[in-house]
Amino acid sequence: PLQAAQSLDPESLLQYGLTENNFGILSQKRADLQAAKIAFQIARSVFQDLLHEEQHAQALRGLGVANQNLGKLLVDDNQNLEQAKELLSEALDLQLGLAETAENRLRASIDLLATYVSLGNVFLQQGKTEPATKAFREATKIGQILVEVSPEVSTYRRDLAIALCNLGMSSYRTGDSVGAEEHLRNSVREYQTLLKE
Repeated sequence: PLQAAQSLDPESLLQYGLTENNFGILSQKRADLQAAKIAFQIARSVFQDLLHEEQHAQALRGLGVANQNLGKLLVDDNQNLEQAKELLSEALDLQLGLAETAENRLRASIDLLATYVSLGNVFLQQGKTEPATKAFREATKIGQILVEVSPEVSTYRRDLAIALCNLGMSSYRTGDSVGAEEHLRNSVREYQTLLKE
């Protein structure tokens, strides 16, 4: 399918990559991790091919998201953590670049939050608590900004709660029980706000 896809025009190629990425998400939700992995790998290849032709903001974002999704899948399934770290680091670089332009800032910030959380989880599984804490702290900062700008968007608040919880647990593992308690209390507060909505 990849060779045939190369004959598509750039817009169709972009849509194909997005569709494969969405198929990967659906497969992951259905616990078909092998199908999800294949779909994310195809999406990555499609976006990489598209980027060879032109610098396309949507293709850059698509590649970043496909990397983030594949990296998260590897982390969640406790597979090749080094490969997951590489994919997530590449996603982070792409997303940070996209966040520099005003037109891409919001979407890139949402993606960055998820990537920082996944990268923090890689570090935690590797026993590297300092870089994990740093990643979760970055995710928390982004989540706080998103909630401040759009408090009515429940997914922003949920993602902030997740980042705060992970920051609390990584803080605890570094010996900062006071910080851990503060972050966990803040996470609970965000969840309680969600429950009231």
